[in-house]
Amino acid sequence: MAKSLAFWLEGSNSGDTSIELHFNYWLLNMGSKQEIDYLDVGVKFKSLESVNSINIFFPFEIKTNNYIDNLGLTLSNNRELIAAIFNARIDNLKTVSSNVFDICFVNNKKDKLRLFTQIELSDKDANNGVSISNQDGGSILSFPTTLIQLSEQKSSTAGEVETAFGYFRFRIKLSSEDKKSISQIYVSKDAKFLSRIESTEIVDFRVNEVRNLPNKIVSKLNNNSCISSVHFFLIRETNSEHKLSHSEFTPILFKNSLHLGY
Repeated sequence: MAKSLAFWLEGSNSGDTSIELHFNYWLLNMGSKQEIDYLDVGVKFKSLESVNSINIFFPFEIKTNNYIDNLGLTLSNNRELIAAIFNARIDNLKTVSSNVFDICFVNNKKDKLRLFTQIELSDKDANNGVSISNQDGGSILSFPTTLIQLSEQKSSTAGEVETAFGYFRFRIKLSSEDKKSISQIYVSKDAKFLSRIESTEIVDFRVNEVRNLPNKIVSKLNNNSCISSVHFFLIRETNSEHKLSHSEFTPILFKNSLHLGY
């Protein structure tokens, strides 16, 4: 049975909150010691007024060592990688603090993107960071908004306020069981008679699909309308063939040198 991720905000937000979700689902070098099984998640937001936390439910339990929080720092040190992820040329990358960076793109210089990289897990003795809680066979990642506060920014034009978007990004390492919540791989019964083993992978990726969520999680989805768009990026080997049952997809060829450090 297909399962769904869930996304919601906690707190009495003003209604101006706008969320854009980015998902990169990696599966490369399958069956080898260098197998890559990741789910990258990016959250872009415009306003978090009166919001206490950003929450994401995963339909599998996440171990603390499978939560990777340093993707933001990796991005902040690689302008070419930022341009590839956002499909836009960078005009300027400015360090605001050791954990905060402002990105301006060439085609829209007034809309800054503020990259937050301080999204580490909470200390055991202090509730000062991201938390993981297990529920209904899955895990909830909660990001307190105290870590990702946007401040009003003035432009060079007197009296004009720039539009600032916030962004943070993290990675989940997936086990073979975790992947079954997102996709299923089928190998032909005649594989042992073939010179090349072929397999079929069915990816069924869902967000806030009520009928595929536990009731306790459904009750939390009071701000579903805040999601403006969801971008799903499926990353597979170049010899893979793809078929979609819904929307059309756009194929992109990765540069190995660009993504080796990512």
